[in-house]
Amino acid sequence: MSLEGRVAIVTGASRGIGADIARYLAKHGAGVALVARSVDAAVDPRMPGNMKEVESSIVAAGGAAISIGANLRDAESVRSAVQQTVDHFGRLDIVVNNAVVVAPGRFDSILDRYIELMWQVSLRAPLLLMKEAISHLRNAGGGDIINVSSGAARFPGPGPYANPPRGAGGADVMYGTVKSALDRATQGIAMELQDDSIKVNALSPGGLIRTPGTVFARGLGVPEEGYESADWMGRMAVWICEQPASYTGNIVFDGDFRDRIAHL
Repeated sequence: MSLEGRVAIVTGASRGIGADIARYLAKHGAGVALVARSVDAAVDPRMPGNMKEVESSIVAAGGAAISIGANLRDAESVRSAVQQTVDHFGRLDIVVNNAVVVAPGRFDSILDRYIELMWQVSLRAPLLLMKEAISHLRNAGGGDIINVSSGAARFPGPGPYANPPRGAGGADVMYGTVKSALDRATQGIAMELQDDSIKVNALSPGGLIRTPGTVFARGLGVPEEGYESADWMGRMAVWICEQPASYTGNIVFDGDFRDRIAHL
């Protein structure tokens, strides 16, 4: 298998995109440390899924996984998650920053605590996790960092505009802001780590994926056809990890690569 012997840590891995990425990394041979708040029970009944369910599905399919409960707002908890991963598997090769918080409300009315929560989980935690992981990736002889971004990071794009853009406020303003910052960090850190054979890339879905977390955060009803799979995100993560060390600093958009990942 393409990732045999490698070890990954995936945040926000209790459901949705994080769970699907973790399953695909494990399917292709990587040992996976699942990191989130909900270890064996959903944090909110409106967001089904927990890490133990994901871990069990990986193990049942012949893979290796552990669940690590962590508060990503706390720097020591982030450091502990990395250390627990290395203590259990003996190494670290792949980091996937997927955990995110989306808070409700217009920007002019969004609660201060939600602003703090969003940037701490969605931007500060990925920066801390990357910083903590770098020495372990160097010890492994190189590796991969994949930051899950969003089309909200590039909307509406640079002006001038023929027609000024209009749209949603609070949640999208804050969400797009932290994802834009994460894209910038991805490319800057990629430049720093080229000589260490550590690839740093962002994986960016252009549209809304109706996962449990997204449906809950947006106040949407549960889709009649069920929640949407993020399988292609898992396949894409594997594809990125398979690329040579020169494949770094990219913001990889959905739709551009699907023909390359059908076999994964």
